[in-house]
Amino acid sequence: MLCARKSRYDTHPTAHCANFKSPGPATYLFTLGVTFATSAALLFFYRIQPIDKTAIALIFLLPVGLSATFWGLIPGILAAAASFLAIALGMLGTLLYTRQAVQSRQARETLELGNVRAVAAAAETYAAQHEGAYPPDLLALLEDGQLPPQALQSPYGRRDPLFDDFPQAHAVTPRQALLTSVETASDYLYLAADLKTVPPPLAGDILVAVSSNTVLRVSLAVAFADHHARFITLEEVPKVMTDCNAARAKMGLGPVRPPSILQAALDEGKAETKK
Repeated sequence: MLCARKSRYDTHPTAHCANFKSPGPATYLFTLGVTFATSAALLFFYRIQPIDKTAIALIFLLPVGLSATFWGLIPGILAAAASFLAIALGMLGTLLYTRQAVQSRQARETLELGNVRAVAAAAETYAAQHEGAYPPDLLALLEDGQLPPQALQSPYGRRDPLFDDFPQAHAVTPRQALLTSVETASDYLYLAADLKTVPPPLAGDILVAVSSNTVLRVSLAVAFADHHARFITLEEVPKVMTDCNAARAKMGLGPVRPPSILQAALDEGKAETKK
């Protein structure tokens, strides 16, 4: 039962209640805990997904407003107004973050497919200039100027200084050592070293490049000899590999040796089949 106000100037409905107690240390600790937990969560997500500073500030107000509402840290109408404003701004920040996250994800996906497509297109251009023979490795594409070094860096990975200073590294590093460095630092794997003049009807099935790591642990970016690119799930890997090897057989080539990322998906598929 609420206590009656003594006068029309009273702003807090419990200001004159005998049993009313001001918030104690536990209340303030709880509020600080909620605030710090939110901050930690935002910092964690910021590492995965860039967040605009405005969105961070607005989202930060959500737990503050909720805490003020639940615990009455400030009295009366001021508490209601401040809490409502904080919660409203917090919700607006959440909406802004969601929008930014979607836009950033789409941009990253577009860049990822663009990079792996660039490898396939560069390999085809190289082949056209070398009597149909595809480049023996990624380094040959870089040396020939068909592919910018930055195209070997995924938007989901960490930048490697090798590709920012590639001309200098190329000038002073023996080729074999540089090849090892390029293949180690690249976020994409090249699978077409033995290709030569791919017939158009088969080009859509023959793999040329694949991302070396899964995108968000769900899918892989792959590019084919007709330089179209798409994302495939790990469950699709066996079929894609089967189609690729069937097309290679029609060209008189052996099956492609799957890199570890594809081999792991193939092994997992075999295990599921046995079950």
